[in-house]
Amino acid sequence: KSVEDGPSPTPIGQSTDKTVPTLPPATSVVSAPAQYKMSLELLEPIAETIPDELVAMGIDQRQWAKIRADIEAGKTQNPCYNCPWCEVCYWCVPGACLQTCLCLLNPCSWYIISRIKAGQAQAMKAINEDLERAGLPARCKVKDSVCGDKAVFYTGPEP
Repeated sequence: KSVEDGPSPTPIGQSTDKTVPTLPPATSVVSAPAQYKMSLELLEPIAETIPDELVAMGIDQRQWAKIRADIEAGKTQNPCYNCPWCEVCYWCVPGACLQTCLCLLNPCSWYIISRIKAGQAQAMKAINEDLERAGLPARCKVKDSVCGDKAVFYTGPEP
């Protein structure tokens, strides 16, 4: 029916063409970048079972055991490793937030921080070398935060 003869009997937004277009089959799998964060604090133990997010990145239980050992070895660089509550007391007692500010003026604090960072760097280097050797796209880096340092496992661009 032509447009000049009046309105079309087909409702607006609907087509009278009953053919369904076919799409070509997918030829590759696209994976979105993934990310998993875990605490590196002394008072927070590392999970024994591998997190699902890391399984999705291709890491298996054997590699997870090595990652745990590398992180734990890095933690031993912390002078408060044998007494995690000593670290809490050092940074927060007696003045809470004010105590932390005062501690940053103390050269001993900078020594403690340097030891912690050296241990974390050692752990991340070992973990990334193992992941690369296994041919996995996952990588790990330390993310500093006011709320504590985190290990960030990721695929895709560095966060």
